[in-house]
Amino acid sequence: MSNIIENNIAVVTSRSLAKSGGIQTVTRTLFEGVLPIFFLGEDEDLEKKLESYSTVVFSGFDETFVELNRTLRKHGKKIAMFWHFGAASEVDVDLGRAWRAVVQMNKEGNFDLFITCKYGLEFTASKLFKLPSFLILNNAMEDNYKNINKEGIGIYSGSSDYWVKNLRPNLYAALMTEMHVDIAPYDDTIRGVVKDLGMDTFVTGVNGRVNHDDFLKRMASRELVSYVTFAEGAPIMPLEALNNGVVCLTGDNHHYFREDQRLHDLLVVTRPDDPKAIYDAILRGIANKKEIIQRYSEWKKGYDKLQKENFEQLLKSLTALSNSER
Repeated sequence: MSNIIENNIAVVTSRSLAKSGGIQTVTRTLFEGVLPIFFLGEDEDLEKKLESYSTVVFSGFDETFVELNRTLRKHGKKIAMFWHFGAASEVDVDLGRAWRAVVQMNKEGNFDLFITCKYGLEFTASKLFKLPSFLILNNAMEDNYKNINKEGIGIYSGSSDYWVKNLRPNLYAALMTEMHVDIAPYDDTIRGVVKDLGMDTFVTGVNGRVNHDDFLKRMASRELVSYVTFAEGAPIMPLEALNNGVVCLTGDNHHYFREDQRLHDLLVVTRPDDPKAIYDAILRGIANKKEIIQRYSEWKKGYDKLQKENFEQLLKSLTALSNSER
């Protein structure tokens, strides 16, 4: 879809939400050109701009959205909330605080629809929050850097500057290969670990946030990305990597690749706390890179079709919400 549809629905998000660059990417990929997108803290007179919309979708939610949420509710707006993470978010201070803000706003009756990208969480939310819930399929389409030279292993938290991931087992597994390892964010603590192991000559990295396009280029220059995490919603990075010809290992915490058991077996590590399991998967992934990229290309065609149909259903649900009585 290329034109913004006229249905009185707006999307509100934040560039700094939970320190996550992934939310920006997903919001843009799903809604840009389809629904108008506003940024909390950046759009002046945001409340006034939202007056003409009957329904507002919060793409991401934390405590910074609470005041706006309450105000919009007082003005009779329908509100849908798109939660980008899983149910294990409270392992992190920031995401735990964000989840508690969601719980509190639901307790106050300030949501009409719960949207999630985490398979199964829509069932959990409907049971716990007593709200209609919808599963949206995330997607990534960028493949601008698939033909650049590739070498070594990448360990990334995306374009953000923090970890709610599974850094150490990925790091140890990658170092055991004695291949070049690139890390982001590569902070002083991790530099110290690498130096103490006497392996700093194998490692490069950058600390702090990275522009998303620069991050994609950096990631696309790796042969393999080790992204075996515990807690995710529906991570975009594996799709971004594979779109650009980079093998990407993941944990078994998402709905990708299940239509192709061989692809699933090659990319999904079922023991994310075991560096040897990740190490074995790295070697297996590099040895089978050609097959992985070919299988992914076929799988992605079906996924793109399913994702488009899924997104059209979401728009229908939002339109129905917008037209319903409170």
